[in-house]
Amino acid sequence: PLSVPGRILATTLPFLGIGGVLGFGLLGLDETRARVAAKQRGRLPTKARNHVLVCGWNDKAIGIVYGLTSDDVPRKKKVVVVADIDNDMPLENHDFDPRYVSYQRGDSADHSVLARANIQYADAAVVVAGVKKREGRNVRSILSVMALKEAFAKANAHRDTDDGLFVAAELVYDENRALFHACGADAVITADLVANRMAAQCCLNLHIVDFILDALTYDNASELYSTRVKRIGRSSRGLRSWGRKLSSRQTAGDEVPALIGKTLPQVRSIFAEEGVNVVAAARSRRHAEVLIDDVFDDGQYIFPQDAEAASETLTDGHVLLFFADDHSDVHDAARRLEPQTVATIEAVSYTHLTL
Repeated sequence: PLSVPGRILATTLPFLGIGGVLGFGLLGLDETRARVAAKQRGRLPTKARNHVLVCGWNDKAIGIVYGLTSDDVPRKKKVVVVADIDNDMPLENHDFDPRYVSYQRGDSADHSVLARANIQYADAAVVVAGVKKREGRNVRSILSVMALKEAFAKANAHRDTDDGLFVAAELVYDENRALFHACGADAVITADLVANRMAAQCCLNLHIVDFILDALTYDNASELYSTRVKRIGRSSRGLRSWGRKLSSRQTAGDEVPALIGKTLPQVRSIFAEEGVNVVAAARSRRHAEVLIDDVFDDGQYIFPQDAEAASETLTDGHVLLFFADDHSDVHDAARRLEPQTVATIEAVSYTHLTL
């Protein structure tokens, strides 16, 4: 440019261009930071799927989140905490993995809050007794269980789902036990009872508590696991390709998993040779209370040494409880079985450590 205004314009244009690019970059960075802050405050809907909802907040909730997201667990789960916590960013001070743990602010009995927590694709929910729930004699926990069941059913009315949402609830006041069962809670956990029983066992049986804690802590030793009978040989960890090989018979053209129709002693013999110790089978995964004697009186579990119950055959609804080095060991053991062997197997004698 020959004119002074032209030279000034030619000089300033590059700086304006660079400044514009930087400005747009800063705006984008600021928007990203705002979204991260809004997510930490629980203001954004979650996109998590196959996750666990932790409804409510107390000291136990921290351990629940760690227990579901630890690198040592057999199936690491995403967790969405649904609670109205006083802190602005309540999960910020905890060393949770942000890829697996998120926060949704609000009342867990509110359907709109549960919708933002993507309850439609949730696998399970745990209702813990927070401070506000305790103030109302734990009635708000009961309302949360009802809301979880109803919201999940409505959100999946158009989908073909096997079961409703599995909901476990912490029981604080014993008079609410019947109410939890009436509203559909699948597991009622009495935390004080568990602590009391373990303290008593520690005095009566030396080192039994160490054994229980080791069985429930995932490490290199054998741990206690559970899996539904119909899932063995069906899926999990790339095992779909051999699922058909585990079919022992056909009924009306439909393949039936090899373990269906077998008794628990037979199943135990099958897996004992592969180092998997089947301890018992629950008739259903629903309505189980932790360390409550009347569960056993009602016949919730089948034990191999129970001669009367040993004749009962396994069905799709049964859940196997077993000790193994890894949760997938039961699938690996089943994969090595030949279909004809499974179809004709009989109980054999063996030496194996039993609980």
